[in-house]
Amino acid sequence: MKEVSMVADLPTYSRWVDVPRDFCTSTQWRHEGRRIRKDASPRAFFDSYYYRRTYELFSLAETVLVTPRSVKEPSVLSFAEESIGSAIQTINDAAKRRRDGASKAYSRRQHKRAQLFSSQKAEFYDLKDAVLERLLQQGRAKAVGYHSKTDHFDPPKPRMRRGQSPSYDRIDSFEEEFDNEWDYDFNVDDLTSDEPILIDTAQTTVLEVIEFVGHYYHRPIDRSPSDIQIDKHLGDRLSPARPLGSIRLRDAEATLRAYLQQPRIVLPCEVVSLKGQVTQGQLIQAIAVPWLAICRELERNPTILYQFVQHPRNFEEFIAACYSEAGFEEVIPTPRSGDHGRDVIAIRHGHLSLRFLDQCKAYSANHVVPANDVRAMLGVVTGDQNTSKGIITTTATFAPGIETDPIISPYIPHRLELRDGIRLREWLLTLVGSSIVNL
Repeated sequence: MKEVSMVADLPTYSRWVDVPRDFCTSTQWRHEGRRIRKDASPRAFFDSYYYRRTYELFSLAETVLVTPRSVKEPSVLSFAEESIGSAIQTINDAAKRRRDGASKAYSRRQHKRAQLFSSQKAEFYDLKDAVLERLLQQGRAKAVGYHSKTDHFDPPKPRMRRGQSPSYDRIDSFEEEFDNEWDYDFNVDDLTSDEPILIDTAQTTVLEVIEFVGHYYHRPIDRSPSDIQIDKHLGDRLSPARPLGSIRLRDAEATLRAYLQQPRIVLPCEVVSLKGQVTQGQLIQAIAVPWLAICRELERNPTILYQFVQHPRNFEEFIAACYSEAGFEEVIPTPRSGDHGRDVIAIRHGHLSLRFLDQCKAYSANHVVPANDVRAMLGVVTGDQNTSKGIITTTATFAPGIETDPIISPYIPHRLELRDGIRLREWLLTLVGSSIVNL
């Protein structure tokens, strides 16, 4: 509170019962939905003996109504890696701000505010860890190592003596009062003297390092440090919170919670059954029943293909099954790493032999395939002399102007094919008709 210079001719009050009803401080008027005009002057003062401060009092005539702002409802962003990565950063920074705010509130003895910040911090961290766990399960994020961190407590201080009841006045540690993370097991009946109980002042927490879209995150694990290889000790400094990003906190939280509510798997079982290992990967032996079920569902729900965004490997197997259904004798889903830009290799033997290389991209509706990815696929086709055509299949669409690019357009459609979400659906519906006829 700023110091207020007293004016001799203005009344000064020391008890609120003596203050006129239409005289309030700026904070009191704000709670009433009004604010002080910029050119307003105080009409009186209140000298607070308890807070040892003097407050300015303004009358109703010096205030104006505050128009309530319309709060935009939280919106769910796409589940693309860029959107989820930005949402995780926003939630992580919000948790750090709640951590810092709780420490400041506790130092000011604002215990309720500190407890609120502490619970919000734990909620945000739990949300972040749950999303990272889901990303790890889907193979979209990866664990790259382990760090250790020392958790320091307050210096040892006396606890309960024999026959003494607990006193909340002796709780001085913020972690001890609000986080409830550190429990010390002892039995008061085991004490044989009046000496105070002393506890350790530090313990080590093991943190798992997770990489996602170029950013690294830490999350605590319950494993013993002796079971794993610790790469680095983080020391005692807390990581600071960064400036707020372009994504609102409400949008980030809504996006991550909606992402966690998505089905964990796209298919109830495998789309294809594999026959055996070859040089480029594994041959497809047969198509499983769920492939036809997904194609039939596509007639009722055109957005079902976007569920593959969470399972890109299942999308590759799904497209491989499509080639097998289209009459290709050898269909090879390539390994997840080292595929050289080829996700599916489809070969048809006979008088008109064909060998297609397909690159599968499971994207959300608003995520386009850039021109650089198309040029990279063109390089793969050019470098493989035994390839009939290179195909890029996506659930979304391509960047505008790709098909008219002077470098790309000469290869379309004989050597390069761009199969967007609309063309993919048309192809699938055609395959579903042939499958029903064959049944």
